[in-house]
Amino acid sequence: MLKKTSIALILLFFSASFSQKVNCATWEDVVELAKNNDSLVSAAKQLDSAEWSYKKTWTNFFPQVSASAGYTEVFVPEDQPKAYSLGLNVSQSLFKGFQNYNSLRTSYAAYQSALANLKKTQAQVYYDIRSTFIELYIAQENISLSNKILSRLKDNSRMIKLRYDSGREDKGNLLSTLASQKDGEYSLATAKRSYLLAQLKLSQLVSQEIKTTDGTLPISYEKDPDFNKLTENSPSYLIAKYQLETSDIAAQNSWGGFLPSVSLSWSESKSGEEWPPSDVSKRWSLNMSYSLFPGGSNIADKFINDLNLDKVKRDFESEKKNLRYNIESAYSSLKNALDNLEVKRAQLEAANERANIADAKYQNGLITFDDWNRITNDGISAQRNYLNAKKSALEGSAAWKNSYGGWEIW
Repeated sequence: MLKKTSIALILLFFSASFSQKVNCATWEDVVELAKNNDSLVSAAKQLDSAEWSYKKTWTNFFPQVSASAGYTEVFVPEDQPKAYSLGLNVSQSLFKGFQNYNSLRTSYAAYQSALANLKKTQAQVYYDIRSTFIELYIAQENISLSNKILSRLKDNSRMIKLRYDSGREDKGNLLSTLASQKDGEYSLATAKRSYLLAQLKLSQLVSQEIKTTDGTLPISYEKDPDFNKLTENSPSYLIAKYQLETSDIAAQNSWGGFLPSVSLSWSESKSGEEWPPSDVSKRWSLNMSYSLFPGGSNIADKFINDLNLDKVKRDFESEKKNLRYNIESAYSSLKNALDNLEVKRAQLEAANERANIADAKYQNGLITFDDWNRITNDGISAQRNYLNAKKSALEGSAAWKNSYGGWEIW
């Protein structure tokens, strides 16, 4: 009985530990859970398919081998001849207007594009998860702050009620403090609702229930980033680059319609009326074919592919400029958010000090209710503004990294 109880306690301990790890998650825990995200799995499958397509194009450079066997019986009057046959055929394409070579290059570019697309998908998925994690993280802090503010507002209401009952404050000031308390209760209620929504969204993204966040979220960024390097290594840039490369290969491949095709074949067969057949036949051939006039389709294909290449070149340059601008814009927004965070931190420090001084002065009758109430509300606003600035800085950091696909640095 004691042994069974011990085992049950051990299982309960591990079960509680696992539940705690899932329900109270750090950012590292969430990243680990996000590996099973549907979009990430889909992009990985697409990459595997592109890799096998690339491997398949290598088969164009190897010989094609086939074997055959047959039995024939012909029914004619007074005669029933039989025929057996065995054969082996080998063929090899020697030259196909560079189509085999260009197909290999195209499939490799498609594979590299799929690899870049996987990185782009990863960046977007982890950005969405990071943003939601920030929402939950800030929602927790907002609930804590709202509770703290509401407690302060309730204390203020009780103090003013006592002063009103003793005739030292008027009813308007009492109602004003009660209204502020109601506003604090409303802020707390909305903070809790935002918290529940952030819980739901994060749990859906990682397919696991997440109740709270654990740990801190540092705001990391590069002080002097190389924008050109970040642009040229970003997944979006690489996708556009391989699209351009594919169009260039297609334009080069158009010349294949004006070139001949050369192939080599060899075969050996045996035939006869008895089994196994004994009559041997061998042959090999070198074949060349050239389309003299395919209706002008080769000429049209050349014009079409050249025009498409010119278009893709323009698109690539435009995409490159947009990427560079978006990356610098995201970095500028992050720096603005960080500077604003420092401003709000200084304002919060000043507002807290003023609120403490105002409390002492008001208690001693050195300032009016209006002045005290205004300074108190300024202090509350400063606390909320600082939390909002912190959220903006965290979101700016996530947006900055997502702009160049830097999710793995988080």
